[in-house]
Amino acid sequence: MFSIVIPTYNRKDELMDSLASITELDDCGCAFEVIVVDDCSTQIYDLDLTTFGIDISYIRLAENGGPSVARNSGAMRAKYDWLLFLDDDDRFLASKLVDVKRAITDNPECELFYHLACIDMQNEGFSYQTKQNRFSAFKEIQRIVLDSNPIGGAPNLIISRALFLSAGMFDSQMKAIEDYEFIIRLARYHPETKMFYIEKPLTRCQYVTNKSSVSKSAINTKLACDYVKTKYTLVEDDARRFSVNEQLMCAYAQVMNKSRMAALNYKNAFLLTRKLQYLVISILCLINPALLFYVKKIVSSKQGK
Repeated sequence: MFSIVIPTYNRKDELMDSLASITELDDCGCAFEVIVVDDCSTQIYDLDLTTFGIDISYIRLAENGGPSVARNSGAMRAKYDWLLFLDDDDRFLASKLVDVKRAITDNPECELFYHLACIDMQNEGFSYQTKQNRFSAFKEIQRIVLDSNPIGGAPNLIISRALFLSAGMFDSQMKAIEDYEFIIRLARYHPETKMFYIEKPLTRCQYVTNKSSVSKSAINTKLACDYVKTKYTLVEDDARRFSVNEQLMCAYAQVMNKSRMAALNYKNAFLLTRKLQYLVISILCLINPALLFYVKKIVSSKQGK
C-alpha cells in the first residue's frame, strides 16, 4: 500500500535513526516498503539493512542531483500505490500509517493527503507545530498558492503514485522549494484533484540552524524563486504576490543561517505590503537574528499551555 521514499546525502547516522523510527510505527495491517535513495554521498554508508526487519531497498545515484532527483528516483522504483516522503533526519510519528490508511479508506475520491508537523529547533531547544487550513480540492487554493504554500512540504504529503507521475514529479531543475512548486503546479493544472486534511501532526522534523543544506541555502532559494517566476510567466498581481512570498522564503533561509541579510528581505516585504510586522522583524534581524527564535520560543510556549 505505501512506498516511503527517503533521500539521503552524507547523513548516515541520521538515516539509521530515521529507519529505526519506521520500525517503531504502529501496525497498520498493510504492506509497505522503504526506498532509500543515496544522492551520490561522498560518505561511505556500508548499510546492513537486514537488521531492521522491514522491506528496505537501497539505491545509490551515479551523480548528485539534489532532493528532486533523489525523490523522483525513489518514486519511479516504488511498487505500491501511495507515496510518502521522509527526509533522512526526520521521523514519522507512531500513528502515521494507521491514520493515513484510515483517511484513504474513508476518502477514496482523494489523491493527496496532508497533515501537520512537529518542528524541533535543535540548537534553540524548543518545538512548535505547523499550521494549515482545510481544503478539499486544488481549485480552492488557486488564488492563494502564490502567497505561501498552504499545504506544506514533502514530509507532510501522502500522494497517489499515479498522480505524482502524471503531474510530472518534482522539478529536477530546482534545488530548493521543489515541493512548493509541485503544489503550485497541481493547483494550476489539476484543479479538480481532491485532497484531504489530516488535522494532527504525523511527522517530526529536525531543524538545525547554521548547518549547510541544499534546500535551505539562500542562494538556491533565490534561484528557485526566479525559476518559478519564469516557468509560470508571473505578471502583474501574480508577480507582486509571489514577490512578497519570495522575500519571506529567502528571509527564512537567511534566518536559518542566522544571517543579518534576512533584515533586507523583511524590509523588502514591508515595502511591498506596508505591513508593519515585517518592518519590526527586519529591525530584530538587524540587531540579532537569534531574537526571532527567542520570540518564536515564547509564542510557542504560550500556545502549548
